[in-house]
Amino acid sequence: WQSDGEDFEAFRVYKGRREGEAIFRCYKAYRKHLQKYIDWLNETELSQNDERLFPMMSRGMIPAKISRANISTLKNLLKKHDLPFINTSQLRNTRINWLLRKTSDLNLTAEQMGHTKEVLLRDYLRPHHQRASSEIIEFHNLIDPTTLAPGPGLCVDSHQPEPIVELAENAPKPDCISPEGCLFCEKHRDVMSSEYCWKLASHLQLKRLETNLYKPSEHNHIHPGNLVIDRIKLKLKAISDGSEIRNTWVEDAQSSIRSGRYHPTWDGYIRLLEVMV
Repeated sequence: WQSDGEDFEAFRVYKGRREGEAIFRCYKAYRKHLQKYIDWLNETELSQNDERLFPMMSRGMIPAKISRANISTLKNLLKKHDLPFINTSQLRNTRINWLLRKTSDLNLTAEQMGHTKEVLLRDYLRPHHQRASSEIIEFHNLIDPTTLAPGPGLCVDSHQPEPIVELAENAPKPDCISPEGCLFCEKHRDVMSSEYCWKLASHLQLKRLETNLYKPSEHNHIHPGNLVIDRIKLKLKAISDGSEIRNTWVEDAQSSIRSGRYHPTWDGYIRLLEVMV
């Protein structure tokens, strides 16, 4: 036994298909079991008739050195008991793909498995749905330009506000600071989710309470909050008209507001205004 870091090198042998030397390793945790088995082979003198690790013997104890392995008996036994037969190539394939997923290192996996990268990719690599899902998510995260906006929803170009066409004079101006300003920005994007509808509906309730406290002056009879209310209503209606499930989101959000359950973003502000009103 020759130590090689965490493993033991059992022996080296030339492999024609690889056209080079291959090293057969044994995990340290396996050594005592493998050594016990080798000692048993020596004690029973089975190793004298056949030098292979798993010697094949005929009924007459004549060594079958040139015989091919025949595992039909094992297959029939497993089939009789409705058990799947998993051969060594399947186990090796599983181990290679598991190691590649764990390390994400093609060079390391090829070295450990005694193959070139080309052979590994051509003959052993198998698709894996979890890895594929994570790669798809990573891809979208890299190319998705949206960022969190100060207000509800997302922003596709942070710190580059652009007012919507025909912006009302008293409407909040987009400035990447005010949550209300985001609602009147061309860079703002809605999010198709029940949580977003709840957040919009809570924002709507906040602005209603604000306008109830407003006392109009002689020069300004329209509170900017009324424009925000109209804008949020317009967004909720557009979402509701989109599909049946989206309509359910809006209805559930409105029901939550009526029952006094507000989105955490606006809950504290709403509770304070309710006391003042």
